[in-house]
Amino acid sequence: MTEPTRFRVRLLLEAAPSEPAPTTEGLQLRAASALEQAERERAIRAAWYWPEAEEVLPGLTHALEVSLATPPEDDLEQAVALTKAAAELGKALGARAYLWEDTLLAHDALAFTDQASDASVDDLPLYLWIAFEAREDEPSKISILTRGMSSFERPEIEVDRSGRELEEILEVVTDAALYVLTASTALEDGETLEVTRGKVRVRTMPSLRNDGSRALRLRLP
Repeated sequence: MTEPTRFRVRLLLEAAPSEPAPTTEGLQLRAASALEQAERERAIRAAWYWPEAEEVLPGLTHALEVSLATPPEDDLEQAVALTKAAAELGKALGARAYLWEDTLLAHDALAFTDQASDASVDDLPLYLWIAFEAREDEPSKISILTRGMSSFERPEIEVDRSGRELEEILEVVTDAALYVLTASTALEDGETLEVTRGKVRVRTMPSLRNDGSRALRLRLP
Protein backbone atom coordinates (compact mmCIF):
# COMPACT_ATOMS: atom_id res chain seq x y z
CA MET A 1 0.00 0.00 0.00
CA THR A 2 1.28 3.47 -0.88
CA GLU A 3 2.43 5.54 2.05
CA PRO A 4 0.34 8.65 2.81
CA THR A 5 1.78 11.89 1.56
CA ARG A 6 4.11 13.38 4.12
CA PHE A 7 4.92 16.74 2.56
CA ARG A 8 2.93 19.71 1.25
CA VAL A 9 3.75 22.94 -0.52
CA ARG A 10 1.57 26.03 -0.44
CA LEU A 11 1.63 28.23 -3.54
CA LEU A 12 1.18 31.88 -2.57
CA LEU A 13 -0.44 34.17 -5.12
CA GLU A 14 -1.43 37.81 -5.36
CA ALA A 15 -4.87 36.88 -6.71
CA ALA A 16 -6.94 33.81 -7.43
CA PRO A 17 -5.91 32.16 -10.73
CA SER A 18 -7.95 33.56 -13.61
CA GLU A 19 -7.84 30.24 -15.48
CA PRO A 20 -8.13 26.62 -14.36
CA ALA A 21 -4.92 24.93 -13.34
CA PRO A 22 -3.06 23.15 -16.14
CA THR A 23 -2.67 19.38 -16.16
CA THR A 24 -2.25 18.26 -12.58
CA GLU A 25 -2.11 14.50 -12.99
CA GLY A 26 -0.55 12.93 -9.92
CA LEU A 27 -1.21 15.95 -7.71
CA GLN A 28 -3.75 16.73 -5.04
CA LEU A 29 -4.81 20.38 -4.93
CA ARG A 30 -6.70 22.10 -2.17
CA ALA A 31 -7.69 25.72 -1.82
CA ALA A 32 -5.82 26.99 1.23
CA SER A 33 -5.90 30.09 3.33
CA ALA A 34 -3.27 32.75 2.85
CA LEU A 35 -0.75 33.09 5.63
CA GLU A 36 -2.29 34.06 8.93
CA GLN A 37 -0.48 36.78 10.81
CA ALA A 38 1.31 34.39 13.19
CA GLU A 39 2.38 32.15 10.29
CA ARG A 40 3.54 35.13 8.26
CA GLU A 41 5.58 36.55 11.12
CA ARG A 42 7.22 33.18 11.71
CA ALA A 43 7.96 32.75 8.01
CA ILE A 44 9.51 36.22 7.81
CA ARG A 45 11.72 35.57 10.84
CA ALA A 46 12.99 32.35 9.26
CA ALA A 47 13.60 33.89 5.82
CA TRP A 48 17.07 35.36 6.48
CA TYR A 49 17.94 34.32 2.90
CA TRP A 50 15.09 36.44 1.43
CA PRO A 51 15.26 40.05 2.68
CA GLU A 52 12.20 41.08 0.65
CA ALA A 53 9.93 38.55 2.39
CA GLU A 54 8.66 41.12 4.88
CA GLU A 55 7.47 43.33 2.01
CA VAL A 56 6.19 40.60 -0.32
CA LEU A 57 4.34 38.10 1.89
CA PRO A 58 1.61 40.41 3.25
CA GLY A 59 0.41 41.07 -0.31
CA LEU A 60 -0.11 37.39 -1.17
CA THR A 61 -3.75 36.87 -0.30
CA HIS A 62 -4.51 33.60 -2.14
CA ALA A 63 -3.03 30.13 -1.73
CA LEU A 64 -3.20 26.64 -3.15
CA GLU A 65 -1.94 23.59 -1.25
CA VAL A 66 -0.16 20.97 -3.35
CA SER A 67 0.68 17.37 -2.44
CA LEU A 68 1.32 14.13 -4.32
CA ALA A 69 -1.65 11.87 -4.97
CA THR A 70 0.48 8.72 -5.02
CA PRO A 71 3.76 9.59 -3.30
CA PRO A 72 6.84 7.36 -3.45
CA GLU A 73 7.54 5.40 -0.28
CA ASP A 74 11.01 6.93 0.08
CA ASP A 75 10.74 10.28 1.84
CA LEU A 76 13.54 11.95 -0.14
CA GLU A 77 12.05 10.81 -3.44
CA GLN A 78 8.68 12.12 -2.29
CA ALA A 79 10.07 15.51 -1.26
CA VAL A 80 12.02 15.91 -4.52
CA ALA A 81 9.05 14.92 -6.67
CA LEU A 82 6.74 17.32 -4.85
CA THR A 83 9.26 20.15 -5.04
CA LYS A 84 9.62 19.80 -8.81
CA ALA A 85 5.89 19.37 -9.43
CA ALA A 86 4.96 22.33 -7.23
CA ALA A 87 7.54 24.51 -8.96
CA GLU A 88 6.09 23.73 -12.41
CA LEU A 89 2.51 24.29 -11.27
CA GLY A 90 3.47 27.52 -9.52
CA LYS A 91 5.11 28.86 -12.68
CA ALA A 92 1.96 28.10 -14.68
CA LEU A 93 -0.28 29.83 -12.12
CA GLY A 94 1.97 32.82 -11.49
CA ALA A 95 2.82 32.00 -7.87
CA ARG A 96 4.83 34.78 -6.23
CA ALA A 97 6.16 32.61 -3.41
CA TYR A 98 6.22 29.03 -2.16
CA LEU A 99 5.81 27.76 1.40
CA TRP A 100 7.21 24.41 2.54
CA GLU A 101 4.47 23.50 5.01
CA ASP A 102 6.44 21.37 7.47
CA THR A 103 8.81 24.17 8.39
CA LEU A 104 6.84 27.23 7.20
CA LEU A 105 9.84 28.19 5.10
CA ALA A 106 8.83 30.81 2.54
CA HIS A 107 10.77 31.22 -0.69
CA ASP A 108 10.74 33.71 -3.51
CA ALA A 109 9.30 32.08 -6.62
CA LEU A 110 12.42 32.46 -8.74
CA ALA A 111 14.69 31.03 -6.03
CA PHE A 112 12.36 28.07 -5.46
CA THR A 113 11.95 27.16 -9.12
CA ASP A 114 15.68 27.58 -9.76
CA GLN A 115 16.63 25.13 -7.00
CA ALA A 116 13.80 22.78 -7.93
CA SER A 117 14.96 22.53 -11.55
CA ASP A 118 18.22 20.83 -10.51
CA ALA A 119 16.81 18.86 -7.59
CA SER A 120 17.35 15.13 -7.33
CA VAL A 121 17.97 12.59 -4.59
CA ASP A 122 21.67 13.06 -5.35
CA ASP A 123 21.40 16.87 -5.27
CA LEU A 124 18.92 17.77 -2.55
CA PRO A 125 17.45 21.30 -2.43
CA LEU A 126 18.15 21.33 1.29
CA TYR A 127 17.52 25.02 1.90
CA LEU A 128 14.00 24.72 0.50
CA TRP A 129 13.08 22.16 3.17
CA ILE A 130 15.24 22.65 6.25
CA ALA A 131 15.49 25.77 8.40
CA PHE A 132 18.96 26.71 9.64
CA GLU A 133 18.34 29.00 12.60
CA ALA A 134 21.34 30.95 13.87
CA ARG A 135 21.59 32.98 17.03
CA GLU A 136 24.34 34.79 18.92
CA ASP A 137 24.08 33.50 22.48
CA GLU A 138 26.94 35.69 23.68
CA PRO A 139 29.41 38.04 21.96
CA SER A 140 31.20 36.22 19.11
CA LYS A 141 29.58 32.91 20.03
CA ILE A 142 27.11 31.54 17.45
CA SER A 143 24.69 28.63 17.73
CA ILE A 144 22.85 27.03 14.80
CA LEU A 145 19.88 24.68 15.10
CA THR A 146 18.17 22.93 12.22
CA ARG A 147 14.39 22.62 12.03
CA GLY A 148 12.77 20.15 9.68
CA MET A 149 15.06 17.12 9.84
CA SER A 150 12.47 15.43 12.04
CA SER A 151 9.99 15.60 9.13
CA PHE A 152 12.29 13.09 7.42
CA GLU A 153 12.48 11.05 10.64
CA ARG A 154 16.08 12.12 11.20
CA PRO A 155 17.54 13.92 14.22
CA GLU A 156 17.96 17.67 14.16
CA ILE A 157 21.53 19.01 14.03
CA GLU A 158 22.91 21.67 16.35
CA VAL A 159 26.04 23.66 17.13
CA ASP A 160 26.32 25.31 20.52
CA ARG A 161 28.17 28.60 20.96
CA SER A 162 30.93 28.21 18.39
CA GLY A 163 33.57 30.88 18.03
CA ARG A 164 33.92 30.30 14.30
CA GLU A 165 32.51 32.45 11.52
CA LEU A 166 28.83 32.03 10.68
CA GLU A 167 29.60 31.00 7.09
CA GLU A 168 31.86 28.17 8.25
CA ILE A 169 29.36 26.92 10.86
CA LEU A 170 26.54 26.95 8.33
CA GLU A 171 28.65 25.02 5.82
CA VAL A 172 29.51 22.34 8.38
CA VAL A 173 25.89 21.98 9.55
CA THR A 174 24.75 21.76 5.92
CA ASP A 175 27.28 19.00 5.21
CA ALA A 176 26.14 17.11 8.29
CA ALA A 177 22.47 17.49 7.35
CA LEU A 178 23.11 16.14 3.85
CA TYR A 179 24.97 13.17 5.30
CA VAL A 180 22.26 12.38 7.84
CA LEU A 181 19.53 12.56 5.20
CA THR A 182 21.30 10.35 2.66
CA ALA A 183 23.47 7.93 4.66
CA SER A 184 22.36 4.31 4.96
CA THR A 185 23.52 4.11 8.58
CA ALA A 186 22.85 6.50 11.45
CA LEU A 187 25.65 8.44 13.12
CA GLU A 188 26.64 6.96 16.47
CA ASP A 189 27.29 9.03 19.57
CA GLY A 190 30.95 10.07 19.59
CA GLU A 191 31.51 9.31 15.91
CA THR A 192 33.66 11.56 13.73
CA LEU A 193 32.10 12.91 10.54
CA GLU A 194 34.10 14.06 7.54
CA VAL A 195 32.88 17.42 6.16
CA THR A 196 34.17 19.84 3.53
CA ARG A 197 36.33 21.69 6.05
CA GLY A 198 37.78 18.61 7.75
CA LYS A 199 36.34 16.44 10.49
CA VAL A 200 33.88 17.11 13.28
CA ARG A 201 32.90 15.02 16.30
CA VAL A 202 29.21 14.24 16.77
CA ARG A 203 27.42 13.72 20.07
CA THR A 204 23.82 12.71 20.71
CA MET A 205 22.55 15.14 23.32
CA PRO A 206 19.37 16.81 24.59
CA SER A 207 18.29 19.48 22.12
CA LEU A 208 19.16 23.10 22.78
CA ARG A 209 15.46 23.80 22.26
CA ASN A 210 14.76 22.19 25.66
CA ASP A 211 11.73 20.42 24.22
CA GLY A 212 12.60 16.93 25.42
CA SER A 213 14.00 15.80 22.07
CA ARG A 214 17.55 14.70 21.34
CA ALA A 215 19.74 16.13 18.59
CA LEU A 216 23.10 15.58 16.97
CA ARG A 217 25.49 18.13 18.49
CA LEU A 218 28.51 19.03 16.36
CA ARG A 219 31.65 19.99 18.24
CA LEU A 220 32.87 23.26 16.69
CA PRO A 221 34.73 25.24 19.37
